[in-house]
Amino acid sequence: MEAETVLEGMIMASGFEDVVVTNVDDSYTVMVKSNGLTSDDVAKILGILVKETGVSATNVKISSV
Repeated sequence: MEAETVLEGMIMASGFEDVVVTNVDDSYTVMVKSNGLTSDDVAKILGILVKETGVSATNVKISSV
């Protein structure tokens, strides 16, 4: 739970308003409050997750809510 909170803070610090990160069996789901995410937004979020956790990009799901 602590790792998810740190990731949420890092993603919000990179310019997103509200973020929820969950982790189940080394698969991450990121929900971002947004009217839509650009490919640059997704790449930025994915970069943070991969760098900080070492998880494969195929194990990350990013969506806007």
